[in-house]
This record gives sequence, C-alpha cells and structure tokens, in this order.
Amino acid sequence: MLATFTPSYMLELAGRVISPSMIAAVVAAVLAYIVLNRWIRVTTFVLIALIVAPLWQGIGTLIAHATSSTSLADTVDNGNNNRNATRDERSGSYDQQLAAFRSNEQGRHVGFTALTSEPADAAMT
Repeated sequence: MLATFTPSYMLELAGRVISPSMIAAVVAAVLAYIVLNRWIRVTTFVLIALIVAPLWQGIGTLIAHATSSTSLADTVDNGNNNRNATRDERSGSYDQQLAAFRSNEQGRHVGFTALTSEPADAAMT
C-alpha cells in the first residue's frame, strides 16, 4: 500500500506530521548533549529523571485521592437528595469511577433497523 505513494506525497505527509519546531528541538537537544557530555555525566540526569518521574506521579495521585475523599463524602451526604443527577466519573477511586460510568451508561440503548435490499426503501423509513 505504501509502495504506491509517490515520493512527493510521502514528503508532504512527513511535513504534516513532523513540524519544523520538532526538528529544531531534536537538533537543539542533540547539540546540548554533545556540548554538555564533555563536562557533565548525562547518566546522572537520567537516573534523577527515573527517580523523580514516578515520585511526581505518586504525589499527583495522592493529591487526587485527598480531594476525592472530601468530594466523596459530599456525594454520600447529597446522594439521597438527588438520585437522578449524573455522577462525576472523574472523582473517587478507579472502581468508583467505573461504577459511576456504568450506572450513567446503563440507560443508553441503540436501535438498529433491519437491512433492506433496496436503498430507496431505507430512505423512506
């Protein structure tokens, strides 16, 4: 399939996917690595990034759980007053989010009509 594309079309597609700013960022990163590699060990920065990235994600998760526990208490208090209100799928634990999503989507139904052999029959219904 890709073999049928002309080189000019492939170049046009590449121009749509890869922007000049992306190319400039990669060139700048490679040049910075070449210059800084002479004086600084890049391995140190990689190890720091490997340690900091999961900690950063963990702190975000802790903050999300802290805010969701207060909103969950509010939901429990107001749950009896307004049962028909849509639930917020973004608060609570993953199991609570899944349960809220399933309860919101439970009432949705899709009706499919029978296929006909004539296109004109389908347009009239």
